[in-house]
Amino acid sequence: MNWIALFQMCPSNRFCHSLKTIILAVLAGLWLAISAHAAERITSYAVNIEVLPNAELQITEQISVRAEGDQIRRGIFRDIPTVLQDDEGRKIRGSIYDVVVTRDGARENVSIEGIEGGKRLYIGEEDVFLDPGIYTYELKYKMDRQIRFRTDHDELYFNAIGQFWAFPIDKAVVRVELPPGAGIIDHTAYSGRYGDDTQDVSITQNTDGNLTFTATRPFAPYEGMSVAVALEKGAIAEPEGMKAFLYFLSDMRGQIFPPIFAILILLYNVFAWTRVGRDPPKGTIIPLFYPPEGFSPALVHYVHHYGWHKAGWPAYIAALISLAVKGLVVIGETEDKNTTVKVTNAAMPSLPPGELRIYNWLRSKGEIEINKDIGGSLHDNHNEVLETIEDENRRTYFNHNVGYIAFGVIFSALSIFVMVFFEIIDFIWLPIAVALAALIMTATAGISHLMAARSMFAWAKVFVIVAIIGNFVPFMFTTTGLWDTLQAAWDNGTFESVLASWQGDMAVISVLSIVAINAIFAVLMRAPTIQGRRVMDQIEGFKMYLETAEKERLNLHDEPELNKRRFEAILPYAIALGVEKPWAEHFQNEMKRVAERTGQKADVHLGWYSGRRFTANRLASSLSKTTASISAAMIAAKPQSSSSSGFSSGGGFSGGGGGGGGGGGW
Repeated sequence: MNWIALFQMCPSNRFCHSLKTIILAVLAGLWLAISAHAAERITSYAVNIEVLPNAELQITEQISVRAEGDQIRRGIFRDIPTVLQDDEGRKIRGSIYDVVVTRDGARENVSIEGIEGGKRLYIGEEDVFLDPGIYTYELKYKMDRQIRFRTDHDELYFNAIGQFWAFPIDKAVVRVELPPGAGIIDHTAYSGRYGDDTQDVSITQNTDGNLTFTATRPFAPYEGMSVAVALEKGAIAEPEGMKAFLYFLSDMRGQIFPPIFAILILLYNVFAWTRVGRDPPKGTIIPLFYPPEGFSPALVHYVHHYGWHKAGWPAYIAALISLAVKGLVVIGETEDKNTTVKVTNAAMPSLPPGELRIYNWLRSKGEIEINKDIGGSLHDNHNEVLETIEDENRRTYFNHNVGYIAFGVIFSALSIFVMVFFEIIDFIWLPIAVALAALIMTATAGISHLMAARSMFAWAKVFVIVAIIGNFVPFMFTTTGLWDTLQAAWDNGTFESVLASWQGDMAVISVLSIVAINAIFAVLMRAPTIQGRRVMDQIEGFKMYLETAEKERLNLHDEPELNKRRFEAILPYAIALGVEKPWAEHFQNEMKRVAERTGQKADVHLGWYSGRRFTANRLASSLSKTTASISAAMIAAKPQSSSSSGFSSGGGFSGGGGGGGGGGGW
C-alpha cells in the first residue's frame, strides 16, 4: 500500500490531521517494539541443580540467547564464582570441574580462565563469528563446597541465576533435585539485583519431592535468582577425615602458606649469610698517610665500594688523572668548553693494568676531544678498564656471593608464583614485588654507602629513597584495605576474627616481607675476604686522613710534609674515594701557611691541566668542578641507541549464596 498517496488523498481538515498523527504514532510504536524484541537478550534461562549425596552439585544450565552481532559475536562467556564466605567471614574455596558445553546440541569449544574469586568460561571460538539469530547453550559442570553444614540442618543456598548478567532475561526457572530420602525443612527464593530481598518467584514442590522455582516476571540486566533449601541432617555426607583436612588447608591457604614461605626464605637467607656473608672482624681504624702498597687509585675505589660506584666513572677519572700526574697526558679545554686529552712524549713508566689500558687507547688516538664523536670508543675503553681490574681482583678482596642471592631470589619468585597460581594473591603483586624490591635494595645500598662515605650526597640519596618508601607503604595500606582491616580486627578483639580479616592481607604482608628479606640480604650477603678486610681497613684509615678537618690535623703525629708533589701523587686516590675537595682544601691552606712563613707565594698551579674552569686561587672548588665536568662529559658522550618503531540469622537476599556470577557476550 502506498501510504504517501493515501495521506495525499485525505482532505486537509482536522480529522485527517488527527488520523495521520495516530497512524504515525502506531507505526513508530511497532518499530520500537520490533527493535526492542530484536535486541540481544536471554530469551530463556533454565537451571537444573542435582544435589549429590557426597555434597557435590551436578549443574545443567540451558541458556537461549538472541545474538545480533553487538556483544554476542563469537558466543557468550559465563562467570562462575567458586569462593564464598561463611557466617564468620572465612573464605570457603570450592572448585568447578567436568565442564561440557553444547550449542544447539553440538559440542562447543570452551576455554576456562581464572578471575578474582572464580572462573570465566569463554564459549565459542576466537575466529568463528555467529550469524544473527537465537542460539541455545547447554552448560554441564560440577561444583563442590556449596552445601553449608549447620548444627541442626544442612543448607543449599545458591545463586542459580547469577546477578551479573549483562542481558535481560525473559523467562527463568530453576529445578532442584535432592538426594533420595532428603527431608525438606524449609525453602525460599530471592530475586532482583544483588542485595535485594524481593521474592518474585513461585515455588512448587513436585511429587518426586524436588522443587521448582519459577520467576514471575522478566529480569532486567544484573538481576537474578537465589534459591535456599534447608534439609534434615543425614541425607548429605559431611566431609570428614583427610577430605575435611584438605578442605581446611584450601580454605586457610591465605593464612597458612604465605607466612610459611616467608619464614622459610628468611631462614635460608640467615643460613646463607651465616655461612658466607658474615664479615671478618673489623680492625681498628686509624689515619694512614699513604694508600695500601701496590694499589692503584682505580683498585682502591673498587675495593672500597665492594665493586664499582657510579658505574665506575670515578675510578676511570682517577686513573686518567693519575696518568696526567705522571706526565703522560695533558688535560685541557676547548673554546666550546669540551674536555681534551693529549698524549705527551714522556717516557712511560710501569703502569697498573687499568691505567695501561687507558694509556694505550689514548696513544692510539694521539689527542681526543670528549664528545659524541669519540663517545663510543671512550665507553668501550671504560668497560675494558673495569673488566681488566675485575678479572685480576675478583674474589680476592670480597665476594658478592651472587649464587646464594640468586637461589634466594628464585626460591622467592617460585613462592610468589605458587601463591598467584593457587589464587592466594592477585597477579598484580608480581610487578609490585619487583618494584618494591628495587626500592628497598637501593635504600639498603644507600644506607650502607652512607655508613661508609659519611657524605651529604649519601644522606640526600637515602632521604629520597626513604621518602619514596614512606609514601609507598601508606599507599599500599590504603589501596589494599589493610589499614581498615587491621582497625576492624582491633575493634573485634577476637583471635578468630583477626585471622578471618587477614584472609587476603596475610598474603600481602608475606609478599612484602619476602621482597624486603631478599633486598636486604642481597646487600648484606656481600662480604670481604680476610685479606680484603685488612685492605679495606687501610683504605678507610687513608680516607680518614684525606678528609680530616684542619682543626683536627694538629692531632696527627709524624704527618709527612705536604708539598705540590705529594699533593698531586695522592690526588688520584682522593678522586677515587670522592674526597678530592677536602684534600685540595688542606693543600691550599698548607700553601698559604708556607707563603706566610717564607714571604713567597706558593705555586699551586697544576701543570697537567689547562682550562678556563680552573683557577689556582680557588683550587678546591675548581678541582671539584673540573672532575665533575669531566665525568659528566664522558657519561654524556655515549651515543644514543636508536629505537624502532577479562536462611542465615540476618536474612537472605538475592546474590547471597554460592555459585551465581553472570556473563555476557564476546
